[in-house]
Order: sequence, then structure tokens, then C-alpha cells
Amino acid sequence: MQWRAPRTPEEPAAPDLGAKEEKASRRAPPLSTRSPIFSRPSPASPFSLHPRLQTLLRDSADVKEFLENPTVDINKKKDLIARVGREAGLNEATLNFLGLLLDNDRFVAATAIFEAFELQYCALTDTQVATVTSAVKLEQEQQFLIAKKLQELTGSKNIKLKPAVDPALIAGFVVEYGSSQVDLSVKGQLDRISSELVAAE
Repeated sequence: MQWRAPRTPEEPAAPDLGAKEEKASRRAPPLSTRSPIFSRPSPASPFSLHPRLQTLLRDSADVKEFLENPTVDINKKKDLIARVGREAGLNEATLNFLGLLLDNDRFVAATAIFEAFELQYCALTDTQVATVTSAVKLEQEQQFLIAKKLQELTGSKNIKLKPAVDPALIAGFVVEYGSSQVDLSVKGQLDRISSELVAAE
């Protein structure tokens, strides 16, 4: 009897990033010479993960599933990483490390690994990471001014902002860094007034 290898399910095709990239490029604001991310120039991290790849790993279910699927040929996964890496300008150390994760079937831990690395790197470079949640998307200049003020408050050498949008704030923004919070939102003001009225009853 002739032995035949069992048929395997058809391998998923690499996700098509074209439409998403085109949409993202239309939204991308022009870069400023005064970076809203760091209020002072910050040393380049050897494993700095470009926001484009961070977004793909965190928010794109099809890309995440493709890269973590054990039935997909590893070379196809590396081709996808290489393509995104070229477009994002990832350095060689980062690409090599991503390849190592793929080789050892550990890509599922990629996001957690880079988050842990970022924490250590920020500690070594005196970089304060802050989340700025606003009712509407902040302009580049607004982000720069917030970073500059945070630098004065914290005394940190560098400030890295992570912007987020929450329409529930109505207007204004909330800054969170370390164990501190600065609430300059309309929602925060209304909540405080409501609390004072309840306490006065």
C-alpha cells in the first residue's frame, strides 16, 4: 500500500495591509521639528518598536493571527515582518530579534517583551512615560506643550507621550504618569462638582 501524507488545511494568506496603510497615511499628521513625543532628543533604543508595528500587533487581529498561527510557513511570516519593517524603518537589531521570536515559536510574547524592554529602557534613560487622554485628537504643538510642562513637573530628562482619545471627557484632557494624575477635563470638573454637592447634603 502506498503511503500518502495527510492533507492539511489550506494555509492562511498573508493579510493585505494596503488599504489600512493608505487610510493610515491619510490620517498621519506632518512631523514637527519639535517632537511631541520627546520634549528633548532621546537616545535611540536598539529595540525601539515603531508605532506602525505596535499598532499592527495590538489592534490588527488578522496580522496577529497570521504571525502566531503555527500552521503558516515561517518564511511567509518573515516576509511580512520584513515588509512592515522596511516601511516602518525598523533597525536591524529589532528585525533580527523578531526573526528570533519566529524561529523559536515565541512571537505570541512579542508585545509583552517589548513593553517590558521599554520600561527598563525608560528607567535607564530617565524617560517619563505619560498617557494623555483627550476628548479630541491633540495637535502636534499641543502635545509638545504638554510634554514640556510634564518635564518641568517631573524633572525627567525625556518625556514620552502616549495619546489616547475619549469623547466622554467632553473637553480638555487627562494626563497620567507614574502614580499621578492631572485631570483638566470637563467631565472631571463635573464629577468634582457633583461630589461636592453630595457631600454638602
